[in-house]
Amino acid sequence: MRDSRTGGIVQAYNAQAAVLENQVIVAAEVTSQAADKQQLVPMAAKVEQNLGAKPGALLADSGYWSEEAVTGERWEGINLLVSPDRASPDKPLKKNSPRSETAAQMRAKLGSEPGAKLYRLRKQTVEPVFGQIKQARGFRRFFLRGREKVNAEWKLICTGHNLRKIFRAGGMRLLAASAAG
Repeated sequence: MRDSRTGGIVQAYNAQAAVLENQVIVAAEVTSQAADKQQLVPMAAKVEQNLGAKPGALLADSGYWSEEAVTGERWEGINLLVSPDRASPDKPLKKNSPRSETAAQMRAKLGSEPGAKLYRLRKQTVEPVFGQIKQARGFRRFFLRGREKVNAEWKLICTGHNLRKIFRAGGMRLLAASAAG
């Protein structure tokens, strides 16, 4: 994977996870691409494949923003909220912020009361999952080598996370909520 800070190549992977409101991971993959912006479409497809239906909403941070990724018929029926900006919506746009009509429409959607309320859920769904895996479980690096093995290791880590969530929530209640979600 290319290191964006040094421009060199490092042996690393970009771990992706799609999470329901109850912090159950429903899709997990690793990629050798450093940037997330190429991962929005494939991860959405994995979620749909794993759940057997399109999600009602899909929330992603600005790292997933690209004009190509957020447009198209594939998002029909999905409330897609992807911030085009790294800065807060109440601050002026930076010089390099996207200026397209699509970006303006997304900013308006994120700035609306329902959009802002829904987008805030991202902070309590996916972000804590990565924090729990990294900090509470102490998972900071992969032990295996090669993308296929690392992908299997990441899915095992995610399965362990899900089992812990299910156990702590009383088992089947959480599974039923996940299936209905």
